[in-house]
Amino acid sequence: MLKRTLGGMAAPVLVGLAVQISSAYAGPINSPLACTPASANEWPQTSPYNRALQPMDCAVIDHDPPVLAWSNIKGATGYEVQLSKATDATFGTSTLISTVSTTTAWYHWPTKLGAGNYIWKVRTKGATAWGPARRFQIASTARDFTVPPVATALKTASSLAHPRAQPLGAERTAWLADLTTGARVSGMSELRRRVDGKVGEAMPVDPSSAAKVSGYSTAAIATANLAFMNQMTKLSEAAREAAFMAMLERKTSVIADAKRRILFLAGLDPNGATSFAQEPLGAARVVWTIAFGYDWLYKDFTTDERATILAAIKGRMVLLMASLTDVTEGVAAKPLNSIAVDTLQNALTVAALTVGDIPEATTWFNATYPLFPQWLSPFGGDDGGFASGTNYLIWQLESQENWDALRWTTGVDVMAKSWARNLGRTLVYFYPPGSPFGMFGDGASEDNSEPNGRLFRPYAARAGDPLYSWYNGQSIAGDYSRLQAILAPPLVKQSTLPANTPNSIWLPSVGWTAMHSSLADRMRTSVYFKSSGYGSYNHSHADQNTFTINSQGAALLVETGLYDYYGSYNFINWSKTTAAHNGITYDGGKGQGQDTNGKGDVNATGIVSSFRSDGVVDMVSGDASKAYSVSVVPNSPVTKALRTLVYIRPSTVLVFDTLSATTPVAWEWNVHGQVTPASSDNSQFTIRNGTAAACGKINNTGAMTLSSITAPTNAAAAGQWHGRYTLNTKVAATTYATVISTDCASALPSAVPNADGSWVVKGAGWSVTYANGSATYTKN
Repeated sequence: MLKRTLGGMAAPVLVGLAVQISSAYAGPINSPLACTPASANEWPQTSPYNRALQPMDCAVIDHDPPVLAWSNIKGATGYEVQLSKATDATFGTSTLISTVSTTTAWYHWPTKLGAGNYIWKVRTKGATAWGPARRFQIASTARDFTVPPVATALKTASSLAHPRAQPLGAERTAWLADLTTGARVSGMSELRRRVDGKVGEAMPVDPSSAAKVSGYSTAAIATANLAFMNQMTKLSEAAREAAFMAMLERKTSVIADAKRRILFLAGLDPNGATSFAQEPLGAARVVWTIAFGYDWLYKDFTTDERATILAAIKGRMVLLMASLTDVTEGVAAKPLNSIAVDTLQNALTVAALTVGDIPEATTWFNATYPLFPQWLSPFGGDDGGFASGTNYLIWQLESQENWDALRWTTGVDVMAKSWARNLGRTLVYFYPPGSPFGMFGDGASEDNSEPNGRLFRPYAARAGDPLYSWYNGQSIAGDYSRLQAILAPPLVKQSTLPANTPNSIWLPSVGWTAMHSSLADRMRTSVYFKSSGYGSYNHSHADQNTFTINSQGAALLVETGLYDYYGSYNFINWSKTTAAHNGITYDGGKGQGQDTNGKGDVNATGIVSSFRSDGVVDMVSGDASKAYSVSVVPNSPVTKALRTLVYIRPSTVLVFDTLSATTPVAWEWNVHGQVTPASSDNSQFTIRNGTAAACGKINNTGAMTLSSITAPTNAAAAGQWHGRYTLNTKVAATTYATVISTDCASALPSAVPNADGSWVVKGAGWSVTYANGSATYTKN
């Protein structure tokens, strides 16, 4: 008889977890940590809008030296950091390495520490008490992530001749060979054809939008905003492509056209429609493009033309830099700002390409360089998590060109950092080959196969990871004539999934779990679960403790909501809501907090309290009590919302819920099908999508009524089904035991309640007991 237990205390589970999923990180399996993460992931908790601690408590990182980062404290004049090396595996004893002072809320350790276990503390300058001790391990396979002092990096960049944004030495030789005689000949041919075809193309008088574009409050504004961004993206991309080809192949007509395009962008009114105040992302891309063109075509511009371009860059950088360094609104004060993160990367690239030519570029460099390596993203941790969802993660990969520019100009290799290298794990596991779409957050259900293929291939080439090479080989989409792919190193292909790759992964930094019957099989069954510390903020939804199921390449139980634009009626009243996901609501669709404006609440958090996988059975427990609580949702009676999901390979999913409220409520179990059920009643459903199927039975000691939920017009995909199983009698507390199978040819396992409120679910050769938020699997 074999038993596995999940729920309650997380300590014994997390030790085992490191063994189970660490091979899903870059490099080989790391040693397990005898370490239970602290309840809070940041220090000190002065605001929920603060950045997450880096590294997370009990993290295993694959870069050395580490970057230590914490929340910025308003009014603090400085900080002290204490670092010790643990002398035993349980972090029980340690030896002090050093105590250092810093004026910033981060510290790049200047020298490599070596593999081992470490403990660090931080306190504000002048304080007597240290903050909580945090622990981490540097893996034996850690890459060098030495970050030179800003003065050294500045000197390195400014000493380089133009063009700076290109590979050198052996890297350049291999790169050029791949472009001219290797795998990317066809991509280069298409890029050449596109650039030649645009020579002499007329430029608009001055790009402008039909409406004010600095907001998304109406459909008209959103449409104008998108049209304007697309216009600027096309103009910028065409200019960069022409400048690149002019630099590389030196064709006279292309050189002239590239110069014309860069000078056109430089001549746009920096205070007009293309200003940073009007549309920050488009404006940042314009000045970034101008800087690349200046660098690549430096020898082709006249002295007067260079002066015109540098003046344009200088003028455009004023507002951009002000947005980053503002004491109350900048990235240090408000780190959970995705636009600011992109702006920061663009700003540093511009500084690195122009330092030595523009006096002010030294100031830009000094302000952005220290921030960039430790602020790659505020929406995840070293495990590669990205809280805003796979849709926005894919576009995050556009940052690779900035990472290259930093490496070429300063020597800092961003791809050596754990988050950057592990980022691909999120796509491998949450948008696996053959999956109908990605997971979680705004736009996750969109068809992102082209950008995913186009951006992941160069990412895989830069990372040099066999798992990514396999994933890239499974993709059939992607325009590889785009500069993101052309500028990357050659890709080493791999046709098979690396041996011993786990079929499941848990990303603690964002509270995401993916469980697959077989990652290598495109016809796999996939079960996804989320309970995130980022709440419903930004591009995240009010979907803590919710799940989805895909099988045989088809979507079955899904999160719903079409992403028309940020802040739309449908966005607020459907896509963001708990009711649009496979989660718990009450009293007519009431759910988790979205803030008073409906756009999301960083306080509406959940947490994956424990996870375990042994290759046969996966079990994950989430606690979303805070997301429903009165502290987040005014007048909410909900005090407890626990969910444990058990996935028994290959086809059985058990979902247990423990719920409590201060007053009786009508609890609701929401389920959303990609298609209308083939059959359903007041406790069961059968959903068939092609050859795939999901059969489910919602078990509760009380009677339920199934009702159909109507999504707002154009808020959800046509043909989807939105069902709600509501208890007929209001109760203050209840427990569900839901059984779902993707093998509808067999009878569902039976679920039997006990008098003490526990449940026993029995299948063929196994049983699962659920009691007090804890599940125990027994193989008979």
